[in-house]
Amino acid sequence: MNEQHLSLAEILAALSHALDLTEGQPDGHTIRSCLIGMRLAETLELDEAQRACLYYALLLKDAGCSAYAAPIARRERGAEIVRQLGFPDATARAVYALDEHWNGGGHPDGLAGEEIPTLARIASIAQTVDVFAVARGVDATMAMLRDRRGRWFEPRLVDEVLTWRTDRAWWALMRGAEATDAVLEAEPDDRLRSVDADGLDSIAGAFAEIIDARSPYTSSHSRGVARYAVAIGHQMGLEAVELRDLRRGGLLHDIGELGVSSRILDKPGALTRQERTAIERHPAYGWRILKRVRAFRSFAWEAVLHHERLDGGGYPWGIDASELGLATRILSAADVFEALTARRPYRDPVPPMAALGILHRERGNAFDAEVVAALDAALTSGSDEVLGAA
Repeated sequence: MNEQHLSLAEILAALSHALDLTEGQPDGHTIRSCLIGMRLAETLELDEAQRACLYYALLLKDAGCSAYAAPIARRERGAEIVRQLGFPDATARAVYALDEHWNGGGHPDGLAGEEIPTLARIASIAQTVDVFAVARGVDATMAMLRDRRGRWFEPRLVDEVLTWRTDRAWWALMRGAEATDAVLEAEPDDRLRSVDADGLDSIAGAFAEIIDARSPYTSSHSRGVARYAVAIGHQMGLEAVELRDLRRGGLLHDIGELGVSSRILDKPGALTRQERTAIERHPAYGWRILKRVRAFRSFAWEAVLHHERLDGGGYPWGIDASELGLATRILSAADVFEALTARRPYRDPVPPMAALGILHRERGNAFDAEVVAALDAALTSGSDEVLGAA
């Protein structure tokens, strides 16, 4: 795929399914919220610039919600990620103020009425309408809106959504498989955005931060895996395009962990069988997310195989050496090395040479011997690829 002409909307719409996992919402929540918000934007006759800001705010509204910090800090983190991706301040402010209420009873700042940015008001009612419509149906949604009119939500927005009650075609679209196509069509025409290779790297980096924010014990895991993977690749003489895919794969390999409870990830003691099963599902969650992104197809499958082992003893698919390519072999070694050398809730970090020794003892069975040797060489050389930032 030509990385000079990648649709930003298509990429973020696909990755929004990861944010649905983070919030524990039904698949497609972000997509449907975006459709609701953009219909309101049309009714309110927002200009194209405002619609564009709202559109991306809706797709990224939960970017900070994986963080283990308090809700206020999560909203701050989400706004920061939006700014890092180059979106206007209006988009960031909409994400930051998403949980404010019309009567001043929300957070993070307790804003009320017209103090709340218009885009945040729209995004707030949009996401709540979807939550209620999916869980309880249209009639219950309308009852909720009447109850919260003037308290949580701006009255004029409530009054508009109440007129949709009998619009059967609209609610059918919201429930159907065509919702994603409708969201892509809803991107403001004169604000269409594309990304190049560097922009794709920025998106991968931003989602790595979202992934690692799940726990204080993984605050730099994805970037560390990416760094070690690239270092191994350099030692093995891989070309620039292969190294770029390795880096992106390292940044996104654990995206499926957004579907695992933080309570399990941070548990200080032994996991139950049920908890272990939940963790072992995360590569499958990751595949469901990454395969939606056409721009990531060159590395997605190999990235989600990082817990598979040469002898077939890995998870979740039990794939063996006959089906594990070089990128997977590199990422699996990088993942284990980074995890061993980091602090976990149940143990202190393992010294780097001791961690490397563990990989050496498992080479040929779990890990590729040439890959382990390349990691050894990279660590011994103290190369910039190992010591620098991913």
